Amino acid sequence: MANTRISNLVESQLPFFVRNDHPLFIAFMKAYFEYMEQTESVLNQGKVIERLKSFQDYVDIDKTHVDLEDKLYTWFMESFPEQMVADKKMILKNVKDYYRARGTEKSLKFLMRAVYGDDNVEVYYPKLDILEYSGGNWFVQRALRLEDVKIDGVANSTFSAVQLFTSSRLVGQTSNTTAVVEGIDRFFESGQQVDELSLSSVSGSFEDGETISSNVNTGGGIVELTANVFGGGIITATVTNAGSGYSVGNPVIITDSGDGTGADIKVSSVTSGNVATIIMVNGGAGFQANDFLLITGGGGSGANAEVLTVADDGSVHQNSYNIYISSIADEANTLLANTYANLNNAVANTIMANAFTAFMYANTGPASIIRVNSPGDNYTTNPTVDIRANTRVKSLGIIGRVDVIDGGSGYSNGDILEFQNVLGGYGVGANAVVEVDGTGIITNIQFTPGGPFPNGGIGYTQSKLPTINIATSTGAGANLQTKAILGDGESMTISTGSIGVISGLTVFSQGSGYSAPVGNLAAYGDGTATVDLTAISGDFSFPGRYLDDESHLSSFSFLQDKDYYQRFSYVIRMKKSLKDYRDLVNEVITPSGVILFGDYMLEESFTPNVANVALACCDNQLISTGTYTANGQNVQLTLSFDHNLVVGNTVYIEFVSGDTANLTNGVFNVDSVGSVNTYNIVHVTGTTETSGDLYSTFIKI
Repeated sequence: MANTRISNLVESQLPFFVRNDHPLFIAFMKAYFEYMEQTESVLNQGKVIERLKSFQDYVDIDKTHVDLEDKLYTWFMESFPEQMVADKKMILKNVKDYYRARGTEKSLKFLMRAVYGDDNVEVYYPKLDILEYSGGNWFVQRALRLEDVKIDGVANSTFSAVQLFTSSRLVGQTSNTTAVVEGIDRFFESGQQVDELSLSSVSGSFEDGETISSNVNTGGGIVELTANVFGGGIITATVTNAGSGYSVGNPVIITDSGDGTGADIKVSSVTSGNVATIIMVNGGAGFQANDFLLITGGGGSGANAEVLTVADDGSVHQNSYNIYISSIADEANTLLANTYANLNNAVANTIMANAFTAFMYANTGPASIIRVNSPGDNYTTNPTVDIRANTRVKSLGIIGRVDVIDGGSGYSNGDILEFQNVLGGYGVGANAVVEVDGTGIITNIQFTPGGPFPNGGIGYTQSKLPTINIATSTGAGANLQTKAILGDGESMTISTGSIGVISGLTVFSQGSGYSAPVGNLAAYGDGTATVDLTAISGDFSFPGRYLDDESHLSSFSFLQDKDYYQRFSYVIRMKKSLKDYRDLVNEVITPSGVILFGDYMLEESFTPNVANVALACCDNQLISTGTYTANGQNVQLTLSFDHNLVVGNTVYIEFVSGDTANLTNGVFNVDSVGSVNTYNIVHVTGTTETSGDLYSTFIKI
């Protein structure tokens, strides 16, 4: 409040005649203004003039009347809580700056510190982790290869000379192309040294063979770097006709009209498919319906198939066989008159043939139709298939199929077939005769019983089938071939859809010197795939790549929703529950249309299970009076200092001189107490130490 009072000025402000003639009036006026200027501690009892003259002070939080402080807080800090950690007067003085920053992350952190005293406040925006279509950071690296590097016109092939191009600005002398060099790489490709520059800010395209230059400050002055652009490497390989039946790793054969050499390009990916159908080409012999197929290889899995029907009409071989499961060899050491384990003892002493146990292998014939039960998936090449016939029958090696390749002429019914083993073959007992038409042409063969063997003999193998000679006196020109034993001899074709269609090529080595390279894959797959090759001419681009995993399906990104993961939400992370501050933040900070979420930050703390910890005077005290006494594997440290330790107290010792290589810093226990302030500490080691200084921190527990 101003010190100048109106009551003191009343008399001087009145006319002269009033002052002379009306002293009582002057006294009244002065008393009146003195009354109006009276100061009252209670705000509503103050007088008018005093309040008017104090108005400027009332709006100053440092000078205002105590009854007006709450009014100021209500007018300017209405949304702030009554109880705050920060000084409310200080907040009020700076609240204008706060409101200017309202809605920003800084204003939020300020509010949390002011109200709750929490400095560890984080703000997270879910929009930063929303999966965006084509939102990845895609980068295409431009590069240039050099040769004939010169410094001020003098040839210099060292890597240090090439490195001078780093961070320099290149200029093409022919194309006027400019670029900035980001990095240098030297490597060997197909035995040839390659110097490659990584470029940025490329303006134009460098030409193959042109000279590039750059002025570089080497620290000792400006030098001119020059080099020639080196090209001719194959940088891209594009499939123009994908073909089919190819496998990963098939190489591209490269031809060139120039002197190109060293390129290495291979098939890196092919399409996969499934086993759609299996068609019988040759049904073999001796199969039954429901025999399953073994499907292996091809890179895929899950395919399953079985024999649906067989040609069991006897046109190729007989329909059924008696297959003996007894064996004389099993009874080799059985004494006569004893019981035989696998023979019929009731007839063993009469007719031996009747003593064998057999089972009927019936309804057999060449496989005719295959049913695919499950096509599987991911086959990149045609798998192999094999019908799994009865293993007992297949192991016997019975010939089940003979094909008439040429029926000849002049043969008679009953002419006998003679089966002759090839080198390594060992089957016996096959017995068959021919059937002819009216002109003596062989139309079929019939197996006939031959002693103790099945009609097709026994012991033959599919890989060494016997040849056939016909015993005849009149026929000539026939060609009969043994094709299969029972349970074998089948062949099939597999329809797998678009398996082995080339979907990717990889350039493993670019080579050099190519001018017009041509690639082909005629030696692989179905031979129809064609490839378009592009050789380097000047600068070139590597395949683009992502700089990070932002907006990738496998990254830490989320689909946008209507609540949390959207562009108008934010999250406060602090050590308080959201319910404690939601209303405050929404009223004071959160802009309209924005959703607030809260994460509770749990701060874990670990308190050691130690009682009565006392740090005494000797913390960080340098002790130079300690001595070491070797005692086998133990070293006893005798220390003297003023600390009042007892047995069992813990001491931390850091060794700073002496034989420190053999001493381990750490925490040790007081082993014994000698005289006052003299302590023995046992240090376990494997060597003998010498004396030295100790830098120690002592903790009394």
